[in-house]
Amino acid sequence: MSRAWIYIPLTQLKQRHPYQITNLSERNGDIWLMLKDHEEPREIRSLLMPRSYHDCFKALWQLNREWDGEEAQLIIKNYGQRPNDGGGVPVFTISGRRFTAFLV
Repeated sequence: MSRAWIYIPLTQLKQRHPYQITNLSERNGDIWLMLKDHEEPREIRSLLMPRSYHDCFKALWQLNREWDGEEAQLIIKNYGQRPNDGGGVPVFTISGRRFTAFLV
């Protein structure tokens, strides 16, 4: 039996490709994102890591819903890694209708 969804880590998402965040769920302190890609018929699930992103992401989710309603779309894009002294730091943008925020 095939699964209706696939798991892809955020860092493995196509770079600079928009993924619509359709929903989120919290389990055991983790945030799971449900993503839609128009090139992939199955739902994509990904774990929001590191946990330092959690509070910021939840605030953006709530802000987007307050400004634009329950059905407001959020888009996530992977920009790869920003070089630094200790190795690469993942960089993502989260955008709604009225804002764009960086998760670094």
